[in-house]
Amino acid sequence: MGYLGEIFNKRNQQGRISGDKRKELYTDKQGREIFNNFFNSIEKGYTITIFGLEEQGLKAKHRNGEITKLMLAKAIKVRDGDALIEDLADDVAFELKEGQQPDGNVLQAVAYEYEKQNASENKVCEYLGIVDYTDKGYEITKKSQKVEQYVTQKVVPEILAQRRAREELLAEKDAKRQEQEKERERKFLEDLDARGYVAQMQETMKRRIENPYLRKVGQYKINGKTYEDYDGINVETGDILRIRRLDKIGKDGSGTYLYQGYVHSIPNEDDVEFLDKAVMGIPVCFDLPKRFSDIEIANNPEEIRTVLELLSGAEKYSSRKGLSYIGGIDKNGKLSHNAEPDSLGIANAIKRLTQEYAKNNGNTR
Repeated sequence: MGYLGEIFNKRNQQGRISGDKRKELYTDKQGREIFNNFFNSIEKGYTITIFGLEEQGLKAKHRNGEITKLMLAKAIKVRDGDALIEDLADDVAFELKEGQQPDGNVLQAVAYEYEKQNASENKVCEYLGIVDYTDKGYEITKKSQKVEQYVTQKVVPEILAQRRAREELLAEKDAKRQEQEKERERKFLEDLDARGYVAQMQETMKRRIENPYLRKVGQYKINGKTYEDYDGINVETGDILRIRRLDKIGKDGSGTYLYQGYVHSIPNEDDVEFLDKAVMGIPVCFDLPKRFSDIEIANNPEEIRTVLELLSGAEKYSSRKGLSYIGGIDKNGKLSHNAEPDSLGIANAIKRLTQEYAKNNGNTR
């Protein structure tokens, strides 16, 4: 990390920046002056903060004989109530005349000019101009084309290299963090396995699949409409199958019932349950040859397994773009995951339901 660290740290030798207005001054490893202070310009509705000032190293003698030094700094405009995120600050450059120090009056002029120029331009490093003392106080009234060219050709590439170095360092840290998380997860699972937890859960899942159940766990009304909740077993995975907000839409002329609800699976019965529809589960509709509640009450193992097979496949047969028809069971007990139901009346009802769902909940989830 030697080269990258060297670039990244080049303008950060000042260490931790204090939050007050002390004019503490010292030099970095390149002998450049560092001003360790924050300057806040309080304006109506926002604050302009100037910080991380340093002397860039360039001294220039202008045609009128004045000598200036080039200063670099960070500047950011933050609305009242928002957080100041230093990484979002802009790089700015300006010139100070010989003998000038970047005190509050000077930095007020820098803040004013930054706001004015930042509104129309968005450069890697904004050259603001020369700080001068006028009858109105300190202002930035002019620019040097040569110094601006120097900033473009010399300073900007350095700043871009620093940004790339920072991005690479952050990416490296993120990759390391992810690797550490994976390692912690692996050790956690190893520990669980060593205590027999994994084997115990596998045995539990196997028993559930071999002996599935379907139980009504609640009935309630929302805006005058009756809904039911059921728990069952996902016969594909052995997880607990939660069937929530089940709504009997109606039946067609042949006695086929259409249902709408939400389905999702969890490993344990006592896991936290979210009641918001956005995370309640996969929105589905399906048809049955009899009432869902009658199947649960009859407790016929074959019928219950067929219903659970239909709902356990919800994720595979859902389009995941709103409410999906996942299939049904005919009067002979045959399960079908057809894209379209056999009944025209059911098909029309499903079309209406999907349109209503998209209108009320959006087209995606």
